[in-house]
Amino acid sequence: MPGGGAAPSTHAEFQRLALMRAVGDALFGPYWQKLLAKQLGVAPRTMYRWNQKEWPVPEVMKDGRATVVVLSDLLEERQIKIAKVRDMVTLALPAGGRTGT
Repeated sequence: MPGGGAAPSTHAEFQRLALMRAVGDALFGPYWQKLLAKQLGVAPRTMYRWNQKEWPVPEVMKDGRATVVVLSDLLEERQIKIAKVRDMVTLALPAGGRTGT
């Protein structure tokens, strides 16, 4: 691999990479790498290296939690925020529902 890094070599490493990519895209869209790196507390370059398979995505993050737990927590936090905003929008709808659609 470029830079002498170790490519993901186990099923678990490939699964963590696939999950990281899926969560990043779901949370932030196609330009997810920098934003997810910030959320995970890693340098954007580290995220790039994980995504390019130069380095394997670690099993455990800096805070000691499993990577999949951290990704799950990020999704849950976003779902809570979306639900609150959805409720606000629903309350703002005119009586009788969605007029003008």
